[in-house]
Amino acid sequence: MRRVPAVVWVLVGLGAALLCVYALLFPPYTGFDEPQHVDMTLAVQHGEAWPWPGPGELPLSLGVAASSNPVYFGPLSRHPYTNDPYPDHRASLAELGGRAPSAQNYPNQMVQHPPAFYLMGAGLLALLPGDADWPYDRVVGVLRLLSIALLVPLPLLAFHAASRLTASQPAAVAAAALSLAIPGLTRVGASVQNDNLLILAASGLLLGLVRVATGDLTRRTAVAVGLLTALALLSKGFALVLPPVVLLAYALNRRGWWRSAAVALGVGAVGGSWYLVNLLRFGTLQPEGLGAVADADFRGPATPGVARPLTTYATTVAQTLDRRFWGAIGTPDSPGLSPRVCWLLTAVAVLLAVVALVTLKRRLALGMLLLPLPLTLLVVVAGSLPWYRFNGRLPGVQGRYFYPCVLGLLVVAAVGLVAVLRRRAAWAPLLAVLFALVMQAWALSIVLREYWLPGSDVAAGIEGIAHWSPWPAAVTVLPFLALVVLAPAALLLVAREPLRRASP
Repeated sequence: MRRVPAVVWVLVGLGAALLCVYALLFPPYTGFDEPQHVDMTLAVQHGEAWPWPGPGELPLSLGVAASSNPVYFGPLSRHPYTNDPYPDHRASLAELGGRAPSAQNYPNQMVQHPPAFYLMGAGLLALLPGDADWPYDRVVGVLRLLSIALLVPLPLLAFHAASRLTASQPAAVAAAALSLAIPGLTRVGASVQNDNLLILAASGLLLGLVRVATGDLTRRTAVAVGLLTALALLSKGFALVLPPVVLLAYALNRRGWWRSAAVALGVGAVGGSWYLVNLLRFGTLQPEGLGAVADADFRGPATPGVARPLTTYATTVAQTLDRRFWGAIGTPDSPGLSPRVCWLLTAVAVLLAVVALVTLKRRLALGMLLLPLPLTLLVVVAGSLPWYRFNGRLPGVQGRYFYPCVLGLLVVAAVGLVAVLRRRAAWAPLLAVLFALVMQAWALSIVLREYWLPGSDVAAGIEGIAHWSPWPAAVTVLPFLALVVLAPAALLLVAREPLRRASP
């Protein structure tokens, strides 16, 4: 395995700093379904989720409901975030009602997911004494740190995957830098989400499959591939697209591959057992977590007799996924990046992928890396099209569902960028870092302007961020200082090589 250059470690630190900054700029529960993920973790910690509840069987707890309601119905539903429903005392979950059922007895739909992420979160809280007396935002903050830790290795995984596919170090460093260029991914990584465990497991798996597709049929790699497949399957249902990719990666080898494939898929079947149990209990691979009655209320009633063209469905889904993949920094859409810029980014990514597939000799391995993207799209369509026909709504159309596939896109885009630059390939890392910094600066400026500085009152915005932070001021300021240090450091490190070559 290629030695990791210093700039990649700087990018890892920069990514961690960005994730921590996003976690501080979004108050508790403002992540996607974050109250439900927190509540499911607490249910596991308190022994309420074994045997695993069925759809509609686990009510949202009163403590989580009371502490999160201001996000949806109170001051935080009206920006800016400087509004605070608890200005003098940030109550604990126990003070707000604890694990008693919420007044509406509304179910927690996260019972539809496998337990791996919630087991990790519950284990973390169990290791930290006194968590029952913490303010509610400290509980959310600790669980966010777990999510952040899961996403920190992404630049490193991208670097090693690109290194295995190509001898070009500029492509490998560019792939690492591009992992920081999607603000929507950073937004998800900074909140309590089971997506983050799936992103880590799937990215590690794709790195292993790159090794497989380039001739590594050892038993050790097969076992690692199987364990990562099992972990992904126990994280979220979208991992069901991965076993076919595992089989394809092994099949790219000419002979002797089936033994190793059998080992990998056999170990991975441990995670698949979760879905077998679902088939036996509910007759489906993944049930609707809200239950029949609540789900009908949530999704909306049927509206028969209304014409719903498939062309309208296709264009709406394409526009929604494109916008939410690149720049879903709101909840989920507003505020966000410009839709036109998002389409431009998609066009550039497709162009670079085509160039990479045409120019690189290992194009089958590149194609294998991209395969999870269309497979995930099929799952999204299968989940949303029936509801579109039922009542015209489009639940479950989220760009974040594609983030577990993102490592393949990063590697292919980096390889394509190097191919486009040709003799000037040494500039690829610098361009990638610049692009990542511009994207993140743009997104952060939108968040600050919309949520914290609506009246351009910088002092009030800084005071608001410090007030909402679950950590002391000395800790809160550290990620911001790290950004100021690590961003220029990354630029300097990636600029040295092209500038040296350009000098006489």
